[in-house]
Amino acid sequence: MNQSSEYQAALNVKQAAECLGMSQAWVRKQVFRRAIPHLKIGRSVRFERSALDAFLTARRIDAAARVDSRAERRAEQGGSASGPEAR
Repeated sequence: MNQSSEYQAALNVKQAAECLGMSQAWVRKQVFRRAIPHLKIGRSVRFERSALDAFLTARRIDAAARVDSRAERRAEQGGSASGPEAR
């Protein structure tokens, strides 16, 4: 089968699990919960690699951004000290 650069073969559950670094059971549970983008072709479940990449990117947590947010909240509250000992 000759694939053009525009066509992308859909991944099955096993391949998607390997791509995500998760178990097949976890992938199936996410499909059941409709928490992961997937395609239904008859009774088969398939995944587009680009959709899985976007799924992972959307769940990326940047630790530095969280620290910055906390600092901004403290600044908005008018002080750098927090907690009961600061009162």
